[in-house]
Amino acid sequence: MDEQVAHLISARIVHFARQHQASVLVFEHLGKLKPKKAATVAEGTANEPSG
Repeated sequence: MDEQVAHLISARIVHFARQHQASVLVFEHLGKLKPKKAATVAEGTANEPSG
């Protein structure tokens, strides 16, 4: 991501936080998050409870 885009996104996040009177911003790195297989979503099992 180039520096200009990163600056724009961070400015928008700060603006949103100020609008909603947030006192804390928490970020989480989801780099290892893998999307579910397309077949699971297509079959409608993605939202079923496990167990």
